[in-house]
This record gives sequence, C-alpha cells and structure tokens, in this order.
Amino acid sequence: MVAAPPGSDPAGRARYLTGALFLGPAFVLLGVWMVYPAVYTIIRSFFGRTGYLGTWVGGSNYVRLFTTHTLIRAIENNVIWVAVVPALVTAIGLIFAVLTERVSWAVAFKTAVFLPMAISAFATGVTWRILYQQDPDVGAINALGRSAASLVSAPGVLHTALPSTPTLQTRNGAVVLKAPLQPGRSVSLGLTGIPPQDVPSGAQQAVQPKAQSGAIDGVVWRDFKPGGGKPGVVEQGELGLPGVTVQVKDASGKTVNWAIEMNSPGVLARAGWSKRMFKFGDQITITVRPSKAGTPVGLINRQKPVIVNGKEVLKADGTANPID
Repeated sequence: MVAAPPGSDPAGRARYLTGALFLGPAFVLLGVWMVYPAVYTIIRSFFGRTGYLGTWVGGSNYVRLFTTHTLIRAIENNVIWVAVVPALVTAIGLIFAVLTERVSWAVAFKTAVFLPMAISAFATGVTWRILYQQDPDVGAINALGRSAASLVSAPGVLHTALPSTPTLQTRNGAVVLKAPLQPGRSVSLGLTGIPPQDVPSGAQQAVQPKAQSGAIDGVVWRDFKPGGGKPGVVEQGELGLPGVTVQVKDASGKTVNWAIEMNSPGVLARAGWSKRMFKFGDQITITVRPSKAGTPVGLINRQKPVIVNGKEVLKADGTANPID
C-alpha cells in the first residue's frame, strides 16, 4: 500500500485556503496602509518636495532634520513621549489597581477612572479644543479667565478691535505689526471691529503722516468707510483713535523707554514752552542727542523745531546751547 504524497490531503488544502481567505484582506490592508507608506516615505526622503519622487537631493533632508531648531524640538518631544509616557501610564495603572482593591469606595473610584474611556478620543479632543480655544468668545477656560481678570482690571475701550490688513496680527490682546520697522518709515495701523459708539470721543479725521528721515511715524485709525473702502489706506471719513498706546520694541522684543532731559523751567518758558502746548493724544516730534554711553537717555536739541501733529509749534532756536 502506497501512502499519498504530502500536501495532497484535500482537507488540509481547504484549511490553508480558509486561513488565506481570512488573512488575505488583512495583509492587503496592512501593505496598503502601513508597508507601502513606510517604504515610499523612506525612498521619498532622498528626493525634493515636488513631483512623485522629485529631484534627487541625497541626505540634505536629513541634514536639515537634525539642524533645524523646530524639527529638533519635535524629535526631542517624541523621544520624551516614548520614554516617559508608557512608563508613567503603567505606573499609574499599577497604583490604581492596588488602590481599587484596598479602598472601601472602590466602585466610585473605578467609575471616576474609567468613565472617560466611555467617551471617544475624538469627542474628548473636540471638547478640550473648545475649552482651550484662545478666542474668548469660543474658549470656555479663556473666557472664564478673561471675565475674572476684567473684575480686577477693566479691559480697554478697544478690546474688540481687529487688524484690518494681513500685515497686522493679534497677540495676547494686542495688535502687533508682523514685519520689523526701520527708521524713516510711516506705519499704518488700521483697526476694524470697532462699533461707532466705542470710538473715543474727540476722534478726528485720520491723517497718514509723512515719513521722516531717522524717525518712525504712524497712525492708528478705525479703518472702516461706509459704503466701502480700501483696507490699509487712510481715506476721507475714517477717524483716528486717540489714546491708543503704541509700543516700539527693539530686536530682542523689549520695549525701550527713553528719558529725555531738557533745561530749567525758566529757560524753556522764555523759549516758548508751556504746559498747555501739548495735550493727550498729540503726535510730537522732537530731536534728541542720545547718550554716548548707548543708553536710552538723551538731551533735547532745541536747535531743531518741535512738531506737534505735523505742525511746527516751536521754531528752531539757533541761539540755544548746542548741548541742551
């Protein structure tokens, strides 16, 4: 009697076929969603960013990966996550496991621990995103903090103002110019979202000052014209916003306040100075001789005119001492 060759058992082939039918779709999906993207990503990393493969760049992408500050920080965060989170979660899980067996209120403890698992991760993410949204009109936590802060310090009259052009952005409740400034420029700081009743009293027609050599000038105004207008351009009918605080910061992001020394009250009075020549909100242009030490202090130069709101209110005093 001769035995049948191995593998010729129909029942065995049926078992293999059944296993292949069950595992086949899983292998196909694994290859499509896991293996292929991983292999393609590795190959693609040696090419440029355009096209299916792009231009061959060798290892320059990896050089950039380990020399760019943002990417290095992302790698560090991933390493910390992999090294710390699994161990921390395991340790906390062991602690909870011991506590649930030793405390008398184990049912309530288990409910508090496992109840969040009944909510999907997507719903949890959406919920916390709403809570942490920076916009106080949306973010619950930020709105609560803003409400509490307003009880101690009332918000400014223009706290609802928004930038009128992409050159400005909001940051920590302030409107910030994106591009750095250089002397000799006139800056336009247009704001929208200001109801007419919130415009400060005494507001007048906005005027774009002319750029002056060695100075930084600008205007803050309500950039809204009934019937339509051009954003970022001062037009007839648009009002300036008196009383707005404008801070000019240095390259390090710090506000620099200058201390200006003048002369005695008698000398200034004889030269035409008075306490009524300036009012709140005026744009004042003076010339200062800065300290040779490089500190933000200086002496006013009375040999140059004093300009208020674009008009010369004190002429240059040619007889003034050159050091005051």
